[in-house]
Amino acid sequence: MKKLLILVGLLILTTGCEINYNLEIGEDGVVETTSLVSSYADDDDYVDQNSEMYDIYVNKPIPVFKDNTVKNDNKKESGIKYYTTKDLATDDELGIELSTEFDYSSAINSKLANYVYDDFSVKKNNNLISVAASKIGYDIFKEYPTIKKINVNVKTPYTVVDNNADKVKDDVYTWTLKKSNYKEKDISITMDTTQVIEKSKGLSGGVIAGIVILVIIVVLGIGITIYIAMRYRQNSQF
Repeated sequence: MKKLLILVGLLILTTGCEINYNLEIGEDGVVETTSLVSSYADDDDYVDQNSEMYDIYVNKPIPVFKDNTVKNDNKKESGIKYYTTKDLATDDELGIELSTEFDYSSAINSKLANYVYDDFSVKKNNNLISVAASKIGYDIFKEYPTIKKINVNVKTPYTVVDNNADKVKDDVYTWTLKKSNYKEKDISITMDTTQVIEKSKGLSGGVIAGIVILVIIVVLGIGITIYIAMRYRQNSQF
């Protein structure tokens, strides 16, 4: 398997790495975003050396599809679709984000997903959309011990009818791969496109303004009523 040099390089340069692989489900396809964020290596001299190398890795073009072959790894070629790269580096961390969009017929050929999994699929069959991944292609945590965990996140606007996620928060389903569990961690989720998740809507500005006015009217009404009652009581005493 040919390694993705941009990821390998960053894993060598850093320590305490966390990888997030995100799929956002849409009507016509998926948005794939992969981010790798890590602290600098502990040795200060090593950090200075890595900073120059880091620029090289950030600017290295990565083809989107697994079967794409290029003549020059450092230069984009016509007819090849590449990931959009974003530098996430800060004063304390190195980081990079790779993103692209797939339709449902091509998502199965994602280079990054197939880099990790031997069996990866995104399918749309009538009203159902499914994402599945199994069989880690190689011992990634052993080969790159700086990886602390890999989070796989699937965000969907549709009702999920079946899944084996580790965690669910709102419309995001998450699987966490660690050294202790990744060999047995399969990913499976199925969504029904006929059932869109209804999100609660906050009150509009007009509704809020109406409520405020109503409260003011009620408070004024109560105040006036009390005032009249007190005046009537005082007058009745004379």
